[in-house]
Amino acid sequence: MRDGRLLVFRHTDYSYEEVGIQVPAGSIRPGETPEAAALREAREETGLSDFKIVCKLGETEYDISPYRFEIQHRHSFHLEQSSAPRAPERLTPISSPG
Repeated sequence: MRDGRLLVFRHTDYSYEEVGIQVPAGSIRPGETPEAAALREAREETGLSDFKIVCKLGETEYDISPYRFEIQHRHSFHLEQSSAPRAPERLTPISSPG
């Protein structure tokens, strides 16, 4: 969030029907806290910096079938971009590694 606006994006290497609109998310690395992972993923997926955690919104179990037969444990956080540079109206996609 910044100035009451929610940062969302779409993975352009997949169809809209397949992945829809998303918020930054990802996996927790070994030895990493959920909070550190949320901040890292926000930086990696947006190319922006200076995020801070406002609060933890909760935890949930999520079934990602049919893509993989897996139940994920997800942590959700309210993040804000705390300083300049200001997020542009439209971000240029960052290529995925590998």
